[in-house]
Amino acid sequence: MKELTGVQIPEKFQPWLKLLGKFAFLLFAIFILFFVVFGVGRNVGVAMNPNLKDGELVLFSRLWNSYTNEDVVLFEKDGKTEFSRILALPDQVVDLNEDGYLTVNGVIESDRAIVDVSDEEAYLQVKSSFPYRVPSGRYFLLNDNYDCDDDSRKFGAIEEKDLKGKAISTLKVRNI
Repeated sequence: MKELTGVQIPEKFQPWLKLLGKFAFLLFAIFILFFVVFGVGRNVGVAMNPNLKDGELVLFSRLWNSYTNEDVVLFEKDGKTEFSRILALPDQVVDLNEDGYLTVNGVIESDRAIVDVSDEEAYLQVKSSFPYRVPSGRYFLLNDNYDCDDDSRKFGAIEEKDLKGKAISTLKVRNI
């Protein structure tokens, strides 16, 4: 018999104790991996269509500390977590050109018009929010589905502390 902190463990239980220790270490490593380094989030709604479908699982990294234009990020706003795409970085200027496209520092960044310029009233209403200089420490987010305006067009640039991670991959899930 071996002694472990004053308690004698019979020889026949020692392999099980070692196995239990390895299992505990494995659980701890999985916890660190998925609650500190990575995370899995479910995309809810159609705001990121067609690139992220409603209900798709997204693997994201929590350790990202520098973001770039076009990164898909998980953010928290008003107690809800959602995915969106970074359109503009801190200190960049977002504007709406005469064709209804969003520009960042004068370069067209949206792949299609976000507003119908033939509807002058709608165009002028959207145009009244631009140009917009992204404050330091904040990011301007734009959904892939431009019809869903629950992004920085509605609530302004989001603080860096509210970014929960950068999307790495989608996990295709069917009938779950």
